[in-house]
Amino acid sequence: MSWDRHVSLVCQNCVGTLAGLSHARHLLPSGVITTLVTALVLSQVRYCLPVYGNGTKTNTVRIQKVINFAARVIFGRRKFDPVTDLRERLGWLQASDLTNLCALSLAHKVLHYGEPESLTSAFTNNRELRERSTRQDDDLHVPRSNTDAGKRRFCARVPIAYNRIPADFHLLDQRSFTKALKDHLHRQALDEHH
Repeated sequence: MSWDRHVSLVCQNCVGTLAGLSHARHLLPSGVITTLVTALVLSQVRYCLPVYGNGTKTNTVRIQKVINFAARVIFGRRKFDPVTDLRERLGWLQASDLTNLCALSLAHKVLHYGEPESLTSAFTNNRELRERSTRQDDDLHVPRSNTDAGKRRFCARVPIAYNRIPADFHLLDQRSFTKALKDHLHRQALDEHH
């Protein structure tokens, strides 16, 4: 599933909302615009992102454009003004990192709290599948996939990403995990940018 139709609807809704907020920006008290963008736009982007975030790179680019537009609206910038500095000031992640954050936070919740119950069978440790012990026993098992679509599935891509984050993150409670992971992804993005 490419999720093209869903992403189109999300982008259409968000762009319409952002256009309206952009026109009304001068009528709003300072600081209110950020709250409105977060509530009306970013909440739509985040909703079910672990599921539809496994779509194509084209869809990730489309979601990134919505995030960029949102940052421009908050700061009153024009259409083609750069936004990297704006996202940094807001503490926002890029679309691909936001997808990883949402997916890994969901995986952490499944692994530590068994919620949602429907996903508890999606993850297995290597220890449970191997007869002999290895250094990767505590890692999540990565199911084999022969197609690109198979590799993008939640149960295939999330174990790879979860195994790559610092091991001490795995021991954190849900809120601390999400904050530490967001900071980690943000630092990585800054290092790549500079």
